[in-house]
This record gives sequence, structure tokens and C-alpha cells, in this order.
Amino acid sequence: MKFYSEKLSPRRLSLQWRLTLLISGLVITACALMYFFISRSAVTGLEGISDYVVLVTPDNSNPISINVDPKILIPDLENQIQNTKNNFLFQSMIATGIIILLSSICTWFVTRRALAPLRRFSDRISQVQAQNLSEPLEVPLSEDEISRLTRSFNDMLARLDNAFSAQKQFVASAAHELRTPLAVM
Repeated sequence: MKFYSEKLSPRRLSLQWRLTLLISGLVITACALMYFFISRSAVTGLEGISDYVVLVTPDNSNPISINVDPKILIPDLENQIQNTKNNFLFQSMIATGIIILLSSICTWFVTRRALAPLRRFSDRISQVQAQNLSEPLEVPLSEDEISRLTRSFNDMLARLDNAFSAQKQFVASAAHELRTPLAVM
């Protein structure tokens, strides 16, 4: 039983889209965790503003501590703290969303650039025909997966060319051998 549509199947998505979605998922997870922990610590810090301790140190004497209730100094402190928390949560949610969007777009372009050698390799492979099996593909100078894949493909082309040559030689020999008895008959 299939739980997803054939059109949305991961097999139908290009490698570029699969990488983009995978990396975007990781970015979303990281941003969500950062948002949660940073906003929780900021909100907790704002809620911790209940009493101020003011240290007064006159010259050359012992410090004097004075506890000050901020609600006396600022009567609307609770509303201001709540508004500040709400603004912070909203702004950090917007910033997280923008970061996720921009990083997903950048990921798409980066994967496009990273997969360009693979697209070029695919284009060159599609031009291979039975007539040009003896022409190997140019191996990129980089020592990466694409160059190793190109070497392997060239080795396969050489084996195919040898097999085609052996088949042509066999067909020519068989035709020659059959011509002689047919000519006698």
C-alpha cells in the first residue's frame, strides 16, 4: 500500500531537489531549536526582572545594598515586560522564517552548481552511440567522484567497443565461411 502520491515520490524528484529538501529540513530543525532555546532564555531573563539590587559605594567605605522594587519605580512594568516578550518572540519568529527561506534558496543554487559536472557528464553520455564507442569521454582534472565515474565509464566503453569489434569480426568470418560452401552449391 502506498502512502504517498507517485508525483511526490522521492524517486521522481531530481537529485538537486532531494538535496535541497534534505538540507532545508536540517536548517529548519536547527533554526527551530535555536529559536526555541534563545527565545526561552530571553523570556526567562525578562521574567527574572523582579527586584533590583543597587550597590552604593561611597568613597573609601563599605558598600551598601538597597533592594528596589521595580514596580514602584515603573508602575506599568508588567505590561511593558509582556509587550517586550511578545515583540521579541514575533521578531525572532520572523527572523527565523527569513533565515530558513534564504538558506533554502541558497541551498538550491549551491546544489545546482555542485551538480553541474554531473549534468555535463550525463549530457556527454547521451551522445555516445555504437559508432563512437572508441571515443572516450574527457576525464575532468578534479580527482572527485565525477572523474572516477568518467574513468569507469570509459573502461566500460572500451569493453563494449572490444565486444562490438569481436562481434563484427565473427560475423565477417562466418559470412566468409558460409560464402564458400554456398558458392560451391
